[in-house]
Amino acid sequence: MGSLVEIRRTLDLGEALCIKAFLNAREIYTFVQNEHHITQSSGMLSLALGGFRIVVAAEDAAEARRVLADADAGEFALQEDFDDSSISTSLW
Repeated sequence: MGSLVEIRRTLDLGEALCIKAFLNAREIYTFVQNEHHITQSSGMLSLALGGFRIVVAAEDAAEARRVLADADAGEFALQEDFDDSSISTSLW
């Protein structure tokens, strides 16, 4: 793996982890920089460190930005008539 490139920055840990999971599911592997520093300081260092930085390998940066732009534009949104009653929430 070459160098890492920042593709997104956020002050919200939940958003950072969702972005990480979203990209990882598409085999674009990510790292959330500053995650442990900020959470261990109870968020006090968040602004000083620039928030949570989502970084990927340089060769994956363009694809990651494209996929996130598509997500921001609603490309992966569920249809209005989506029937969620068919989804099982059972663990077993």
